Amino acid sequence: MEKHELFIETLNDLELKIHSDKPYQILKSSEIIRSLLFDTTGPLVDKINREFKLKIEFEYRDTKMRSESSPSLIPKPTTYIVADGFYPPDGIPNAKSVKTKKDQFFKALLIYHNDTIYTVKDILNFALYNLGGTHHAEPNTESETNLAELNDLFLGNINSIIFQTRAIGKVVIKALSELKNEVEKKYYS
Repeated sequence: MEKHELFIETLNDLELKIHSDKPYQILKSSEIIRSLLFDTTGPLVDKINREFKLKIEFEYRDTKMRSESSPSLIPKPTTYIVADGFYPPDGIPNAKSVKTKKDQFFKALLIYHNDTIYTVKDILNFALYNLGGTHHAEPNTESETNLAELNDLFLGNINSIIFQTRAIGKVVIKALSELKNEVEKKYYS
C-alpha cells in the first residue's frame, strides 16, 4: 500500500472509531493517533506532509483553568476534566480556542487531579499502554494510578480516559482535514 493510501485509510478509520458508541473502538483510536502523530518510526503525517508542506494546526479549547490566571481569586479544584469541550464544536459556545503546532497540542491540559496536570500526550500514552490501545498493563507509577482511578469515572456510558481520547481524535481529524483534501486531490481526482 502506498503511503498516501495508508494516510487516507488511517484517517477514515480514525473517523469511524471516534464516532463509535463502543468504548473498545474509541480506545483503539489512540493507536491510530499514535501512528499519525508520534510513531517512533516516523509519524505518518510527517511523511505525507513532506510533499505538501502545509502548516498543520490543532485547534482546541483553551484549557487553562481560571485559577492559573487569577490564583488568589479562584481555588484550584481537586479534579478538573475538560471532557468533550476540548473539541471546540462540542464545547461551550463562544469558549476561547487556541491553534497550536503538534508539540504544543501534546502539552495541552486535559485533566487536573490531585495537583497533577495530565496532558494530551499523557492521556494518549495511558490509553495506549495501560488501557489496551496497544498494550494492557497495570499502573506502575502514581500518575498511572491516578489516571486509572479517574478512568473509573464515566461520562455518559464511556470511561473518562476513553472519552478524552475521543475528543483528542476529533481535534486530530480537523487538524489533518486540509492535508487529507490535498492528498485526495492529487491522488484520487
